[in-house]
Amino acid sequence: MPNPLSIIRPLNLNSSAGGVSRQSVNKDFAAKLRQASGQTARALQSTANYIAPIAPGAAILSAGLGNVASNLTSDAGGAPVGIPLSGEGGDMIKSMGDMQENLMSRSVQMLALQTKVQQNAETFQMQSNVLKTTHDSKKNAISNLR
Repeated sequence: MPNPLSIIRPLNLNSSAGGVSRQSVNKDFAAKLRQASGQTARALQSTANYIAPIAPGAAILSAGLGNVASNLTSDAGGAPVGIPLSGEGGDMIKSMGDMQENLMSRSVQMLALQTKVQQNAETFQMQSNVLKTTHDSKKNAISNLR
């Protein structure tokens, strides 16, 4: 009986079958990845545009995503350009920082308001329980008299 491993041959990817040379096709993975990333950025931009009227900072996020999408899908083929730290981009970063501080301030205010509402709800629940117990006691006293 022949050795089963003796019939295994290495696979030649650049082989020719019937006189036709076969090679794997170059798919240019980087271009496909750049295109998919650009499409994703555009989808995120449309989502940010949709929520811009109700979410603070969504308009700036949408603009940034549009910039990223245009850089990724450009035909230049270069690396995406980062956010500049001076000029118009610096103003954008400063305004984003101001918006973040404003958002944090509002979050603290909202937390204080939420705590106060919770305290009021607990007080209301306690008063409701006391009144219910008083009512039940009076009702039982009256039904015991009959």
